[in-house]
Amino acid sequence: MIKFKNVNKIWPNGNIALQDINVEISDGEFVGIIGLSGAGKTTLIKTVNKMHPISDGDLIVTMKDDKGEDVEYNVSNLSGSKLRKFKSRIGLITQEYNNVQGETVLNNVLCARLTRMPWYRKIFTIYTKEDKRIALDALYKLGILDKAYTRAGSLSGGQQQRVALARAISQEAPIIIADEPVSALDPIFAAQVMSDFEKINKEQNITILINIHHVELALKYTTRIIGVREGKVVYDGPTSKVDKNVLIQIYGENYNEEDIA
Repeated sequence: MIKFKNVNKIWPNGNIALQDINVEISDGEFVGIIGLSGAGKTTLIKTVNKMHPISDGDLIVTMKDDKGEDVEYNVSNLSGSKLRKFKSRIGLITQEYNNVQGETVLNNVLCARLTRMPWYRKIFTIYTKEDKRIALDALYKLGILDKAYTRAGSLSGGQQQRVALARAISQEAPIIIADEPVSALDPIFAAQVMSDFEKINKEQNITILINIHHVELALKYTTRIIGVREGKVVYDGPTSKVDKNVLIQIYGENYNEEDIA
């Protein structure tokens, strides 16, 4: 579970990014976060892994550890090794893919296993058979197993984003936050990647928070929408309940589907 309680984020220059956020996200939800550019969408999802520390309020993340036991984290209080371990349990996907272009797809995915290695294996980058099995299985689930020994830089944008998603799966993270993961893709690849998110959400019960500009994709694939406007949550509910009036509430009276998409 991810729980925002009276969360605010104020930048050093005094600009308010988030105002009085009160949201609870349960295990296994697929949440689309929508709103105009600058509304606070990216800030909202990046507070979850403390890339953007909150200014006040409480942000509590509860997830299972390797033993299957629930552990509660007060994100604001985390630092040092505890913060690094916490971040290793949250997958992060961005529009830049973050793949090493000269490395093979498999090596890019295997990088996710580094956080689970003892120091001596990290130094020499020694992966076990189990590490490789997990990485190859992730590639198989996303339909790109045949690209395992191909250089990442030779792949299409959609395939590269699948590599990034496979890396998050191999990280065995119960939560994935995705910041505009399809904004740089053409419509066909964007839909394929969103379908991949939907698949792993359903099959592996991974909680996914996705910040997305493409409203039509958010409405097609996610199960819950959080609408953000000027740092405030103005809609939080089932995707099925989002209509034109809700979208006007999120985007304003001048909402135009072609402009937003």
